[in-house]
Amino acid sequence: MSNMYLVVGSGPTGVTCAQRLLQSGAEVTLLDVGQQCAPERMAVVQRLRDQVVAQWDPASRREVAAPPRPAAGRSAPVKLLFGSDFPYAREDAAGLSQHGTRCALSWARAGLSNVWGAAALPFRPQDMTDWPLRPDDLAPHYAAVERQIGLAGVRDDLEPLYPFYSPPDDALPTSVQADWVLARMADQARPLAAAGLHAGRSRLAVAAGQCRRCQLCLTGCVYDAIYSAAHTLRLLMAEPRFRYQPGVEVLRCHDDGQGATVHFVDRATGIPQTLHGKRAFVAAGALASARIVVASLGQAEAELSLAYHPYFLLPMLLGRNSPAVEGEPLHALAQGFMALNDTAVSRHTVHMQLYTYSPLFADRLAGMGLAGRLARPMLLGRLAAVQGFLHSHETTPIRMVVKTDTATGRGHTTLHGRLSDAARQTLARTAQRLAALTWRTGLLPLLPAMETGQPGDGNHIGAVFPMANAPQGWQSDLLGRVGAQARVHVVDAAVLPSLPASTITLAAMANARRVTTAALALD
Repeated sequence: MSNMYLVVGSGPTGVTCAQRLLQSGAEVTLLDVGQQCAPERMAVVQRLRDQVVAQWDPASRREVAAPPRPAAGRSAPVKLLFGSDFPYAREDAAGLSQHGTRCALSWARAGLSNVWGAAALPFRPQDMTDWPLRPDDLAPHYAAVERQIGLAGVRDDLEPLYPFYSPPDDALPTSVQADWVLARMADQARPLAAAGLHAGRSRLAVAAGQCRRCQLCLTGCVYDAIYSAAHTLRLLMAEPRFRYQPGVEVLRCHDDGQGATVHFVDRATGIPQTLHGKRAFVAAGALASARIVVASLGQAEAELSLAYHPYFLLPMLLGRNSPAVEGEPLHALAQGFMALNDTAVSRHTVHMQLYTYSPLFADRLAGMGLAGRLARPMLLGRLAAVQGFLHSHETTPIRMVVKTDTATGRGHTTLHGRLSDAARQTLARTAQRLAALTWRTGLLPLLPAMETGQPGDGNHIGAVFPMANAPQGWQSDLLGRVGAQARVHVVDAAVLPSLPASTITLAAMANARRVTTAALALD
């Protein structure tokens, strides 16, 4: 039998899987739609990258720093990369219909890691009691992934809750605003911890030495300091045993008794093709992977559940003004993390991320018209925001209906979602508890201005085929296999049993590496 393995998707879990296969001595073909940013836009980025920030011309800066806006084929504003919406597949072209949800399907090279926020934490064992894995099962894979992405952070009061599995890289400098808040939180660490609130520096998949603190992190890193799966993909493409095949859409995979066969269509010609390998690893993202699995099992229609993190964004006022914040060299990613453990609020850990000044704050004030312009001198140096996530168990999942066109093999996915009343109440309790605890640190939550996300906001979605020791129905086994597909493994967030509130990417990558390692042991 050939030593070729097939991987579907070039996002973080796909490249992690491919990297582990190559480390074993295998040959790997990675199949991908592989959309990229337009060359003319990347030429502007490269021109800026070749200069220091002080040399940038204002017009080019504005071109690559476009704030979120409705993208082509999508009704809701999305985070753009260098002003481009290429990370997102057009919903009409991708066969996606949404009702009350804001999920994203990506056809981009490196997937949604092109636009993620780089925040990376493991899952707490206390929030994984429904998982069929032991926490130690993921430990060596967390360590490998932390080294792969280059996790910048410091050892602080968060470590007892969220350990490092590999020594952290140098941390990014925090902003003047964040320095002030985090210092006050450290001074109050003992009473805050007694009340269930733990705080510390953020952990970010960023190469600190490449960061030029240009403030544009949330619209695209000109200096390529933020990790994306494209970084790992570039390393893989230098390996002689690796083949990258973009421009194709995978429709289904099946176990043929001698290995796995992947069926796909060339997007340029429309010609259907197949590839055969020892095993196939599906890492196309929860939405696309679900569609592939349904078609692979010969189902014309299936109703599935899609878990997500209930989400909120809470503007904050700082007790001290920083009037020079617009000109400060800084990164605009999360400056700090907070974890709330209070059973009166939630049965699970609530994860929160602190953001201080970014140009998006100024854009938001500008969008308020005259009132915003008048408030700008008083507010801009005091504004911060907390982005928070609840465990997926705190709300009812999104209902997902997948239909397969038997003539073409392509699928259509319809999503129906509504944030449950229970989740709304938990979000409100979280904000109120935060307000009660952070006043002593100089953080004043603006409770009336809190925004609650729709189901799927933030793209923290998964648990479509949750792993189980004795899988039933649409559950997968511990190697991400659904049904009788012994040599087809789903390795992305679609097989996570649930979604604890801390960031999803690190755990999904670690589990992908665990599944790949275990699958290799079977050959």
